[in-house]
Amino acid sequence: FFFKQKTAYEIAQRLVGSEMCIRDRLKVKHSKVQTFEKFVFSAYEDPNIRAAITAIKPEHVVVYGLEAHACVLLTSLDLLENGYNVHLVVDAVSSINKLDRSVALSRLGAAGATFTTSESLLLELVRGPKSPDFKPMLDILKDKIKVADPLN
Repeated sequence: FFFKQKTAYEIAQRLVGSEMCIRDRLKVKHSKVQTFEKFVFSAYEDPNIRAAITAIKPEHVVVYGLEAHACVLLTSLDLLENGYNVHLVVDAVSSINKLDRSVALSRLGAAGATFTTSESLLLELVRGPKSPDFKPMLDILKDKIKVADPLN
């Protein structure tokens, strides 16, 4: 997912829920959001996705997803190689095998990705309690607390 001038609340909605749930929500609530099916490990190798990224011209790209050692790793490495600042949401990145996840995160850190957590990212985007997104964000964070930490 690629973010440009979205509210923190909109980004939070993207980070909460399964990929299918997120994709369905985006199509209904965010008519300007494009979704893509990809058939390569690196999303950046897909010409349609790369064109969408290029059209937006983001300086920063937030990355999260499944199979840290495949799709997340290769997409992030390609983005870094092409000059983007990659922010990896580590509590929203997983692999079936813990070792694969651990090695992928080590590689991405060494390659220059910035590690963050979903809560940290959302609070950074809100910037403080006076933001109009702060109250809705608290509700999302409260829901997050109810979910077991997948990394423990």
